[in-house]
Amino acid sequence: RRDSSGAHASWYWGNFIPQIPAQTMARYTRKDGWVYDAFAGSGTTLIDGRRMGRNCLGVELNPDTAARAKEVVESQPNSSGTISEILVGDSRKVDLTDTMSQHSCKDFDLALLHPPYFDIIKFSESDADLSNASSLPEFLTMLGEVVDHTLSHLGKKGHLVLVIGDKYANGEWI
Repeated sequence: RRDSSGAHASWYWGNFIPQIPAQTMARYTRKDGWVYDAFAGSGTTLIDGRRMGRNCLGVELNPDTAARAKEVVESQPNSSGTISEILVGDSRKVDLTDTMSQHSCKDFDLALLHPPYFDIIKFSESDADLSNASSLPEFLTMLGEVVDHTLSHLGKKGHLVLVIGDKYANGEWI
C-alpha cells in the first residue's frame, strides 16, 4: 500500500511510491551517503532521504514543480543535518559539479531514476521533457542520455536504480 502520510500527499501526477526510494536507500546507502534523483518531481526521494539521514540532490525540469517540492522537503524535520537540494534543469545535461563540490560530494552512492512512462502523462510543454518524445526510439535516446549523464557522477561502487512502469498501446506491451 502506498504511503500517503504527511509530506507524501498525492499532489503530483506520477509521484514515486515512497517505499521504493526508502527501500533502495536502506539497501544501497549508509547514513550521510549521497543520493541523486534525476527526476525529482514532488521530492519523494528527498523527503525519505532527509528522514533517513541521507544527503540528496535532485533535478526537476519544471520550475513550479521544483519550487513546490523544495517547500515540502524543507518542511520536514532534519535532525541529521543532511543536505536536500533540488536543481531546476534538464537531467540529460544539468551541471551538477558546482553543487556537488559546494557540498563536498565527489560522487553519488545511489542514483534513482523514475522517468515519465513515455507518453502516458504529459508533464510539461518542454521539448526537453521525456514525456514529449515524438516516438519510442526518441524517448529511449533521451532516457539513455540521462543515464549516461547520471553514470558520470556515480561512484565506482554506486548503484543505479531505474523504475519505470509498463505501457500498453493497441493491446501491445511496450
